[in-house]
Amino acid sequence: MRNLRELNFDILRGLAIAIMVAAHLADHLLRGPQPTWFVFLGALAAPLFIFLAGMMVALSFVYKNYPFSYYLKRGLVIFGIAVLVDIAIWQAYPLVSFDVLYLIAVSIPLTYLFLRLNLSLQMVVIAGLFFATPFLQNMFITDFSPSIVGDASVQGEYTGALAHFFLGGWFPIFPWLPVAFLGALLGTFHRRFFNDLPKGRSAIAFLSFFFISASSAYFLKDVIVEGNYFRDLMYIPSLVYITWALSSVGLLFILVQRAQLFFVGQALSLLGRVALFIYVFHLVIISYIFESFFSNRLSGIELTALYLTFVIFLIACAYGIFKIKERRSALANNRLFRALFGS
Repeated sequence: MRNLRELNFDILRGLAIAIMVAAHLADHLLRGPQPTWFVFLGALAAPLFIFLAGMMVALSFVYKNYPFSYYLKRGLVIFGIAVLVDIAIWQAYPLVSFDVLYLIAVSIPLTYLFLRLNLSLQMVVIAGLFFATPFLQNMFITDFSPSIVGDASVQGEYTGALAHFFLGGWFPIFPWLPVAFLGALLGTFHRRFFNDLPKGRSAIAFLSFFFISASSAYFLKDVIVEGNYFRDLMYIPSLVYITWALSSVGLLFILVQRAQLFFVGQALSLLGRVALFIYVFHLVIISYIFESFFSNRLSGIELTALYLTFVIFLIACAYGIFKIKERRSALANNRLFRALFGS
């Protein structure tokens, strides 16, 4: 039986997966522009993933006392999966696009080192990374076209890989690493957020996050260009977008803590427990099956029906993996199996 803390995290990871599946389906298959509200929704999945990755490192750091080598090995496994995703799914040169799995892989061991600092230094590191971002972007990024990042046809060499790692990739160190660090910082104080926060303070926190999120969204709406894709908000990531994303993540944390989600929460938690596998698996299905089968693209209603069917299928797959882990304890305790399919 998983405790409340673990269940809440599983639900949030499952929610991030469900949002990401919807965003990728719309990006690849929807005929016509996406609604503005959906653009904002799609732009929330990756920040939630990155924030939760930092939190999970913090919880392991506090409760399980793993050595640095554990986090380094886990990061290397995810890094290897990111390379395979680039080659097999995106058909691009690896180590260039710096997609979200690369960022999470790098952030895991770095977050462990971050947690060994005292609180004052942690705050300085987070603030420094965030506030350095716009200055570095203005200095070093003169042109940015997301359509060519990761495209093998325009990447004959790796001269831009380091620049993508720090600034120009899909999820560069600036400003995404401090998002993981913030998640880790919250993870060290998780009790007061998941167990001990009174209802009155929860309401105040909820309203504060809502105000910040709504205000940031107001300034971001003009960033969305014709075509309406979630990447319009995310690339190049501004501090206004990061502020919106973090405040929206805060709203989700409070909602999950207080809401009675019943079977929906249980279904999302199943996805969350095997989030890495579902992330890779859904990309394989979209890239190799759906894009060929639905080459003429789909209307909004058709895409919604496909999405609901696909999510139910993914939940069934997650449940199957859960039952395998229950019945095959030796397999479930294998480190590589746990890295791919969760603990």
